[in-house]
Order: sequence, then structure tokens, then C-alpha cells
Amino acid sequence: MIHLHFTAADLTRVRFAVSPLMETVASLRTLAARRQGRHLHRPWIDRFAERAGRLRERDLDLLRALVRPEGYIPDFLVPRGLGRLWEEHPEQTGSALAGVLGHTRAALLAQLDLPMSTTQAATQMALSAPTLSVHLQALRAVGLLTSRREGRQVLYSRTELGGRLLSEAGRRPDA
Repeated sequence: MIHLHFTAADLTRVRFAVSPLMETVASLRTLAARRQGRHLHRPWIDRFAERAGRLRERDLDLLRALVRPEGYIPDFLVPRGLGRLWEEHPEQTGSALAGVLGHTRAALLAQLDLPMSTTQAATQMALSAPTLSVHLQALRAVGLLTSRREGRQVLYSRTELGGRLLSEAGRRPDA
């Protein structure tokens, strides 16, 4: 079995990788070969059949419909999404942090756990790009954000310091 260990940051930079379904497809093809008289993997097939129990024809038919008997099966790797359509976000505008940074900058700091361009962040926050750019530069100047160029755009993301500040601001002070 192949074991690959990457951090989340490593995986966001992957452009080509071994298919995550490679072993599943190889196993399915081996099981299909059993019926065709090939017995190279007979010991493995026997062990698998004992352990699989109820994984029989009905379950394998679905996989067979999706996997051709031989040849390449395309897998498409896409970059991590930058949008947050389905996510819920805690409101930072009423927090103590908003009192120090301002509502817009506190909300911006909360938004940037994923890398975003100025345009993407401005769209999500319903602000103009030039206005948001001023806020991004201010947060970057104090070390709460970092920026990196990717192609024609500059992506901003929260630094570890920014994350700690945000999490500490979310806690209530001890009474």
C-alpha cells in the first residue's frame, strides 16, 4: 500500500499526483480477472473474499459501471476552493477586536483563513477593491496578514499571529 504524507499547504500546491483511486481500481480489476481464469493474485482474492463478507455482485456492479476493464481512469485534481458559499462564519464585528481594529478589519482578518485576492475578498465583504486594499495593507504592515504572488494576482492570508489574535479575541475574559 502506498502511504503519502503531506501537510495541507503541500497539497494545495499539487499539480499532479498518484490517483487516490489507483488501489481501488487495481483491486477491482483483480477481482474481475478472477472470472477470466487468471490466478496470479489467487491468495489475495481468497483472503479478500473471506473478509469482504457481504460485498458481493450487487456492490461491485456499481464500481464496474464506473471503471473500464483496463486502461487509464482520469482523475482531476483541482485547487482548493477559495469561496465560502456554504460555510457559516462567526460575526467579528461586535467583538472587542473590532473595537481595536475596526469592524471592517476585524471581519477581513476573520475571512482570510483561506488565501484570497483583493478582488475576491472585496466581493465577499461587499466593498470596493481599492478600499479593501487599504485595509489589507494595514493588516499586513502589522504582521497579521501575509501576501504572496501567484501568477497575476496577489493572495493574502492570515498569519499565525493573526489567527492567535482572532482566537483570543473570541474568548471571554475570566471573571
